[in-house]
Amino acid sequence: MSTDPALLEKHLARYALGQDNAFTSLNTAFFQDGAFVYVSAGKVVEKPIQLLFISTGKESGATSHPRNLIIAEKDAHVTVIESYVSIGDAPYFTNAVTELVGARER
Repeated sequence: MSTDPALLEKHLARYALGQDNAFTSLNTAFFQDGAFVYVSAGKVVEKPIQLLFISTGKESGATSHPRNLIIAEKDAHVTVIESYVSIGDAPYFTNAVTELVGARER
């Protein structure tokens, strides 16, 4: 966010809109964390990128709303794997939203 805030502002919360989805609206209202993956034009990321989100809540009802943004410019190739786990036994709720932006041919 500190290196290129304009890029993040241009794309974050612009694609997954909540008017038809209550969970997206909930995520938009409460997200405080997430991941940002940016792959520049022509770049090939050989190994998959794994996003691992770990719930550490010890009491029932822990909730998280991660918001992820993945941008792949023209001719970029990347594989992203998302995993959501808990280290405790208590029930928890994860309401993740991932926005994917890929370059299009014009």
